Amino acid sequence: MGLADAGSPLSHEETMKWASHIRKHGIVQFINLFKKQKTRRGDVFKWGEEIEYTIVKFDDDKREVKLNLKGEELLKELNINGSDGFWAPEYGAFMIEGTPAQPFEGLDFSCVEENMRKRRKEVKKLLKSDEDLICITSFPRMGCENFTYPIAKPTPIDGITKSIFFPDACIFPGHSRYKNTTKNIMARRGEKPFYNLQVFKDKKTKNPLDDSYIYEKNALPDHVYLDSMGFGCGYSCLQTTFQASDLSEARVLYDQLASFCPIMMVLTASAPFHRGFITDVDARWNILCHTQDCRTPEEKGLRPLNKNKFVINKSRHDSIDCYISPEGKKFNDLEILFYEEDYKTLVDNGIDDLLAQHVAHLFIRDTISVFKEKIHQDDEEEIGHFENIQSTVWQTMRLKPPPPNTSIGWRVEFRPCDVQKMQPL
Repeated sequence: MGLADAGSPLSHEETMKWASHIRKHGIVQFINLFKKQKTRRGDVFKWGEEIEYTIVKFDDDKREVKLNLKGEELLKELNINGSDGFWAPEYGAFMIEGTPAQPFEGLDFSCVEENMRKRRKEVKKLLKSDEDLICITSFPRMGCENFTYPIAKPTPIDGITKSIFFPDACIFPGHSRYKNTTKNIMARRGEKPFYNLQVFKDKKTKNPLDDSYIYEKNALPDHVYLDSMGFGCGYSCLQTTFQASDLSEARVLYDQLASFCPIMMVLTASAPFHRGFITDVDARWNILCHTQDCRTPEEKGLRPLNKNKFVINKSRHDSIDCYISPEGKKFNDLEILFYEEDYKTLVDNGIDDLLAQHVAHLFIRDTISVFKEKIHQDDEEEIGHFENIQSTVWQTMRLKPPPPNTSIGWRVEFRPCDVQKMQPL
């Protein structure tokens, strides 16, 4: 889900006091890193995939399957015992994310499925006979009554999500970032996120579907109403990262792969079931765009600008807004928003127009999660403020600069794919 720093999370009000500081120093950190890495050449092509898995529990007697809230427990075991993969938490307490322990190289295609098998076997050794690790984008009954094991109840009055469907216990408990991001997105936008999905209708479809519209002002009676970041962040995906030989190649690769994003989104679409209903939506992406949308009414154009600077036509989780290679420049036909001072600072420090535009555009977004211990950083040696914004603008593509003091090069991340149900056994 993004940068996984640890520390004391700040509230939205406290975070906003530091928003300008984080923006300013994030830009400076990128400039300093760019100056060190702009002439880097000759990195070997490497790549790797990230798969988000779902943990479930079966009750054969009742013919029931439930989401199993033991992700934190599994991660502790996997990290103690060592692994063929690298395991990390995800938003859901019923999720874990697996990647290869070492990246693949150019001719390693025959190793990929075997590596996936080994990773799943490692986890399955830690599971009971009535538990399993599955690849599924959206658990069909997420949000239905008693859909978790152990049973967790929503807390719509005094909870974190204030959802009538998604319990707070479903948020990964082992890192404060997830709950803090949830609270801060809600605080920034002024209400909890929501999305109304068009139901798949046949002659027996009820209208209204349920009584959500009675209790929730934003619910439509003939739609499947989702009212939490858990619907989206609790869905699973496949992401792939590629290391380029240098920055120029990374920028071309970013632009070339951007054209494949809508194609692969359609080809991998595997999320037609939501809250126990069949819907007319079959991919997770648009749901994430709505439930991770932190824009205020002013930024959505619903009210005149007063406290905010821009009317922003997209959520921070959406498609890219511009191409970044010289070859792709002619295809840029959208207005790109940015703070003029950020763009000027980048250009004045030797960053070309296209890359400056791309980076400055990221920084029209406020930080949505910051830790007290991470506010003051060494801009020459750290990139925490840059990554704070970069890692929480969830676009279909991401350009990733080399982390300081590592052998890792310039990379691009391909992000649109739903995870696939069939995985190597």
